[in-house]
Amino acid sequence: MAQIMAYHRKPAASTFVQTNALKDKNAEIIVHLFDRETFETNRRLWLEQGLQNYSFDVCLMSYSGPFWAGRVTVKNGVLDGFIPDQQYGHFSESAFSKWPEFRGPIPDIYDAISALRDQMEDPAWRAEVCRKKGEGVVRHYFSQKVEYNNTYHYPRYFVHSYSASYDQPVTGNGLVNSISISRFVINETEP
Repeated sequence: MAQIMAYHRKPAASTFVQTNALKDKNAEIIVHLFDRETFETNRRLWLEQGLQNYSFDVCLMSYSGPFWAGRVTVKNGVLDGFIPDQQYGHFSESAFSKWPEFRGPIPDIYDAISALRDQMEDPAWRAEVCRKKGEGVVRHYFSQKVEYNNTYHYPRYFVHSYSASYDQPVTGNGLVNSISISRFVINETEP
């Protein structure tokens, strides 16, 4: 029974409260990041499989709906193609330019997630984001979460968010972008 409980217990993510050096001294900054050790373990398990030929659906979403979605095909470890999903209509060029690294091979996606975590971990970057929010903020909340496929160990879901709580109600006070990967298939190699 102890082994089963240990298997289902998730490691704690990194959460900390930063002392605030911003103009509004009363605002607290809360940062909740995914567990780096679990991330690196899943990345290593993915790489150890040596998968080079595969396809998957990927979708970048925000509060307002999809930025883009489509089918990624990887051949010999490199991007062979991306077919946009027309179900969501025509994607604007600005939307399609957002996070292009998530339309590539799984190792590139791991690298992109790692870079976004490094950015969110940087106190100077967070301070700049907070400064842009102006006066009246009582709390800044930065958050990231990753969920993994249990069979192949690719990141099947990633969310990257920021919000600010003000002393008065305010609309448009944050952002949430998420990437989901589904319908993963290993492709046969050509003879």
